[in-house]
Order: sequence, then structure tokens, then C-alpha cells
Amino acid sequence: MTASPSKTKITLAPTESTLLLTLQARYLDSQLPSPILNDTFAGSILDKIDYNFSRLGVGYTTVGICAIRGSLFESWVINFISSHPNGATVLNIACGLDTRAQRLLSHYAGKKVRWFDVDLPDVVKLRKELVPAPSPQEGENIDYTLLAGSAFDAKFINSLPNERPTIILMEGLAPYFTVEEVQGLLSTLCGHFKRGEVVFDSVNWFVVATRKVIGYARQTGGLVQLGLEDGKVLETAHSGLKLLEARPVCMEQDVVKLPLVGRFFMWFCSLFKMTRTGCQVLRYEF
Repeated sequence: MTASPSKTKITLAPTESTLLLTLQARYLDSQLPSPILNDTFAGSILDKIDYNFSRLGVGYTTVGICAIRGSLFESWVINFISSHPNGATVLNIACGLDTRAQRLLSHYAGKKVRWFDVDLPDVVKLRKELVPAPSPQEGENIDYTLLAGSAFDAKFINSLPNERPTIILMEGLAPYFTVEEVQGLLSTLCGHFKRGEVVFDSVNWFVVATRKVIGYARQTGGLVQLGLEDGKVLETAHSGLKLLEARPVCMEQDVVKLPLVGRFFMWFCSLFKMTRTGCQVLRYEF
């Protein structure tokens, strides 16, 4: 891709730069005959960026992981909003260049939704250049705010309103921290927001051990370190925290929508526990 004055150059830290990988994965999914997530915004955002995306080497295994993971997140957000029509908060931590608030606009009709997209200052600055804010139509009630801050900053978290049931989303965040760090984060979040749900993805010891060798972990710079074997371990972070679901990505029905190479890899991963639980999406209530 050649440089163009109309395009935005990316200067982010390695962990923050993983937002480019997930952006391209969402775009490639949207080009499939039967998309899984179908992020129709991803292509226009990608076109605004001055970056050689071929360097990322995003294959259909990564596309499948990102699209299936994202689809699970969205289904749980829709269910949560529907269950709390008189007022719900969505806290989307590490939002990157995600357009979930925009894609779910049609589900806000007749409901009161407060949505916070949160990321680090450099990412928020980039997002303001590339991602349009949600534009609700008549009847689509959303109070949207984009905030710069760190989820690990208790003062920042405690400054957010907490009177409504809250669903906390942390897509692509937890794998880059240790179990102890994630426990601390959950303690802060659940302690402040009082009641709701928290959803995030995890990786296990096998992914951490092979992080500089294989696919998705290598593409993200070999930075993953969570190594979580059992999501119930994190229930100790807060007295009311309870694991509701642990969904291995490779076991989801939408795998059949991937091209052959992606389907084969997911099938192979499903055969062994160490690969089957390599990438899971976890949902808790508190």
C-alpha cells in the first residue's frame, strides 16, 4: 500500500497495534459468501489507513477466531439490553476500531442504552479520525460516549456512572495480562458496577507456550500471557462473580461458514483439550 496524504499512518505500541489485525479479520469475514460477524464498516475504515496489511499475514483461522468471538459478544449484548429495557449500560473496554455500537443500533429501539467505548489515549485519538460515532435513527435510543482511559486505573473506573445494570465487554484484552492482573481488574470492575455481566476472551497454557510459533499468537507479536485453564478460577476476584458460560471458539456452529482451511484448523483444534480450550469466550454474572 503506498503512502497517501489522505490516509492515516499508524504509530501505536505493539499491544495497541493488534487492533489492525482484528480490523482486517473483520473485513475479510465481511467478504465471505456467508459472513459470520459481517462488519460492514471495517472496509471503509481499513481504506483510510496507510499500512501494509499484508505484513500481518491474517489467515482464515484468525478470521474465524475474531468473527466468531465478536458474534458471541454481540449476541450477549443484545440479550442483556433486551433484558433491561428500562436502562442498561454497555462498557466496551479496549474498543480499538470496533464498530459494535454502530452495528447494533437497530436493537436499541424502545430501550434506554448508555454506551461507553473506552481505550487508551493514542487509540482514542486514532478512533476519532477513523470511526464515525453512532448515528441513531428515530426510536433508536443510545447515549454514546467515547472515553480515553485505562481499565486498570481504579480512579477512572470509579468515575463512571454505576446506577444501571452493566455489561462489561473486554474483547482482545485479557489474553495480554496475567491471571493475577485479570483478577485484580475484575475485582475493580465488579466492585464498582455492582450488578451485571462481564464478557471476555481467554487463552490457555498451550497458546502461551507456543505464542511465538503459531498463527494468531504470533501475529499479535507473541504478547499473550494469560494461560487460563479454568474460568472458574477467576470467580475468586469478587464475591458475587459467577461463570455462566465458557465457549471454545472452535466448537461454535459458525465454523462451517469459513473456507476449507479455516474449517479444517478449527476441526483439528476441537479434537484435543489443549487446543480446544486454546481460545474461549467467557461470560460471567456479578
